[in-house]
Amino acid sequence: MSELASMLAKGPFVARQDAPSPFEAATTTLNVALDAAQILIVDDEPGIRQLLSHMLTAQGYDLVQAGSATEALEVLSAHPCQLAIVDLLLPDVNGLELAEAIRMLDPGTPVILMTAYGTPAFESMAAHPAITHYVHKPFDLDRLLALVRRILPQQP
Repeated sequence: MSELASMLAKGPFVARQDAPSPFEAATTTLNVALDAAQILIVDDEPGIRQLLSHMLTAQGYDLVQAGSATEALEVLSAHPCQLAIVDLLLPDVNGLELAEAIRMLDPGTPVILMTAYGTPAFESMAAHPAITHYVHKPFDLDRLLALVRRILPQQP
């Protein structure tokens, strides 16, 4: 059992009972209330979290941040999110394992995976069903914002 799986098994992390199926999530995305979307940013580099936080809050998005997968799971248990932006290399587990855990908790939550390593191995990981999109660091902020807007089209 992976470290993340054992954390999930210990709780209090349980799948949301009201979590929509991926199909329901896709069909109800446009019906979400016009309140600011909750975006989770997970990166162990405070500078990346700060940069993304500044950019996305300036665009009207509501954010929560985490510096590790463990912290992200704690945040998610209190604050369901409409989007997660996750770094591949985290101090406790890799971002792909966290993306899988996010999908277990709420199958409708899209995940953008970030990495500074554009290797063929990463390209195959990015094709994983738990990953909605991926971006390479350093990333163009305008392109990332356009991607967020495509995923959360009802937002500013």
